[in-house]
Amino acid sequence: MAKWYYAKADERQGPVDAAEIAALLQAGQITPATLVWRSGLEAWVPLREVGDEIARAADEGGASAGQAAGVAAAGAGMAVSAASGRVVPRAEALRYGSCVIAADEKALFVQGLREGKAVIEPGSDTLDGHPYGKFPIRAAAFIIDLMIEQALSTLATLPAMILSGRSMFGAIPDLSDPASWRPLVATMALSAGITILVVVVYETWMVGRYGGTLGKLALGLRVVNADGSRVSYLKALGRKLFKSLIDGSAFYLPNLPAAFDLERRAIHDHICATRVISIR
Repeated sequence: MAKWYYAKADERQGPVDAAEIAALLQAGQITPATLVWRSGLEAWVPLREVGDEIARAADEGGASAGQAAGVAAAGAGMAVSAASGRVVPRAEALRYGSCVIAADEKALFVQGLREGKAVIEPGSDTLDGHPYGKFPIRAAAFIIDLMIEQALSTLATLPAMILSGRSMFGAIPDLSDPASWRPLVATMALSAGITILVVVVYETWMVGRYGGTLGKLALGLRVVNADGSRVSYLKALGRKLFKSLIDGSAFYLPNLPAAFDLERRAIHDHICATRVISIR
């Protein structure tokens, strides 16, 4: 039977069997967004994405019916309302800081806040136990990715430069002969197009597939949705396009809010409803 590892307090825990994962979830020590891993998985994934698998293994491993059902609910996109403990569809729930609340229990939860019963403070600086990525670390990841993107772009555009028979550092065309400029202009346009394509595909694929670019992965950062779930390829694409557009038009200043925002969000994170968390 497969052994599982889970992330808690920025540290890897385990190995444990599926029944223990189910018990931890029922006890509230981990959540559906907790990152888990077993041998055979390419990357760490939120518990909710393998809930059905763990539920079956937990049932076979002697877990109680309630524990197995709890993991299955996590895999089905369910969540536990902080107001009553009731299991509700995550898509239909509301968020309050780190809490998930059933839509019809909002008044009950607010009343609990007034009475001092709520245990999770609004505007928490963590998401499902993971701190938000700090600005200096995000900046370092950005620099790493900038170098990687430059290297990829250079490799991708090199064939175009060779095939054109021209180089950006070659002889200057004759100013009196517009036709002599055409090969160089065409090469520059082709190189720019290839560079944009490479950069967009690189970040979209890495964030959609692994939850972060190489720079972010190297520094323990992950890009997630507001509820801690994995970002889709489509959202990863939109996030990259928005980031490129606003960064390019404002000299990267839209990234500065990540230094002051409680959830460390840059402007593109606000637009796309994403968060950057640290799993270390």
